[in-house]
Amino acid sequence: KYNKTKLGVLVDVSKSMNAGTEFNKFEAEKQVLNKQIKKLEKDYDINYYAFSGTGERTTLKEINGLKELKGETSDLGQAIEDVSKELGEEKEAGIILLSDGNHNGEVNPATASKVSGLPVVCIGIGPRKKGVDIEVFDILASDIAFRNIQTQIIARIRTVNYESGKLNCILKKDGKIISEKEVSVTGSEREAEVKFNYMPKETGPQKISVSVTPVKNETDTANNTREFNMHVLKEKVRILYLSGSPNYEYRFLRQVLKTNPNYEFVSFIILRSNEDLMLFPDNELSLIPFPAQELFTKELQNFDVVVMEGFSYIRYFEPALLENLANFVEKQGGAFVMMGGKEAFGGGFYKSTGVDRILPVEISDPGQEKFSEESFKLKVIEHPLNTFTENKEANREIWENMPELTGCNVLLGAKPGAVVLGAHPFIKD
Repeated sequence: KYNKTKLGVLVDVSKSMNAGTEFNKFEAEKQVLNKQIKKLEKDYDINYYAFSGTGERTTLKEINGLKELKGETSDLGQAIEDVSKELGEEKEAGIILLSDGNHNGEVNPATASKVSGLPVVCIGIGPRKKGVDIEVFDILASDIAFRNIQTQIIARIRTVNYESGKLNCILKKDGKIISEKEVSVTGSEREAEVKFNYMPKETGPQKISVSVTPVKNETDTANNTREFNMHVLKEKVRILYLSGSPNYEYRFLRQVLKTNPNYEFVSFIILRSNEDLMLFPDNELSLIPFPAQELFTKELQNFDVVVMEGFSYIRYFEPALLENLANFVEKQGGAFVMMGGKEAFGGGFYKSTGVDRILPVEISDPGQEKFSEESFKLKVIEHPLNTFTENKEANREIWENMPELTGCNVLLGAKPGAVVLGAHPFIKD
C-alpha cells in the first residue's frame, strides 16, 4: 500500500459553458471527466470541485446530474486559490482545470497558479478552430486611481479565425462609454493589445469594462467584455509614516514623498517609548513619547495611507489599538503599507492582531518568523505597478539593472485574493 498523490479537479459550471454556440461545452466537459479523468482514480486521490465564483467540493455523480448552469461569474483564479489552499499542505499534489477559458473574475489565474506552487494542467473545452471568436482575455490596470490624475488601462485581445481587419474597442465606466479605440489584427489566430488613458473625475468605487464590438459570423460573444473594479481616491493624499529608526529607507522615502505635491506627509521616528526612564518633565525634553493613543484614536481618520517601516508596536502600546487600524482599512477604505524588516510582520508581533487581518500575506507567530539576510534579485511579476516605460524590453532592462535587495521576511504565503507583484527567486512563497 502507498499514499496516492492528491489531484484537485476543477470543473467549470458557469453559464458560459452552455452559451453562445451550438456546441454544448458542458456535455463535452462531462465526457472528458467520465472517459479520461475517471481513469486516473486508480492511481490518484482525486477531489472534484465545481466552480463559478469559488471552488466547492463535489462529486462526479453530482456533476453528471446537473441540468442547468446558472453561475454568472467564471473566476478561474479564485477557484485555483481555493483548491490550492486545501491541497497546499500536501507535498505531492496537482490541479487539473477544465474550462472554456472565459474568465471574468477579479483574481488573475496566472498569478494564482504561480502563488499556489502546484502544477496546474489546463484542459480547454470548446469547439476549437471552428468559427470566428474575439475575446478580451486579460486587463492590466491598477485597482487604485486618483481623481484628475491619468491612469493607464491595457486590454489584451485574442482572435481566432479572424483573418485581418480592425476591431472596435470600447472603454466604459459604470456602463457609460468614456473612450473608443481601434486595433488592427492580422492572421487567423493572434493576440493584440489596446491601451486606454483614463483620467477619473469622481472619487469612490467605479466599475470599469473593456469590450470589443462583435464581428460578422462571431460564434461566441460572451467573452467580448471584461470588467474590473477601480477605487478612485482624492488627489491630495495624507500619509502617516511610522519608522522604528532613522535609516536609509526612511531618509529616501521621506525625500520622495515630501517633494510630491500630491502628498501631505506626516512622519514619526520612534526613538523613545513611554517605558524609558527620564529624569526631566516632558516639556523640557526634545524627544517626546510616541503619541500612540492620540494617533490611533483621534487622528487616524484624517489620513489616507498608513506606512509602518521597521516598527514593532509591542513596546509602545496595547494590541487593542491595532483594531482601530484594521477598521481604518476595512470600514473607512484607508490604505496600509508594511515594509519588511526584522521588526515587521511576524517579527513585529503582529500575528493575531488587527494588522494581521488586513495584511495580504500569512505571517508567523512571534519568534517563529525567519529573516533571510542573503542578498537577492527580485523576481518581478508583469503588472502596471511594476512598469516604468511602455517598452517591454526597456522595462525589463531597468529591473535587471536594479541593485540586489539585502534581505527579506520569510512569509508563509499570499492570502487568497492577494496580487503578488514580486517574489524571491528561490525561497518558496
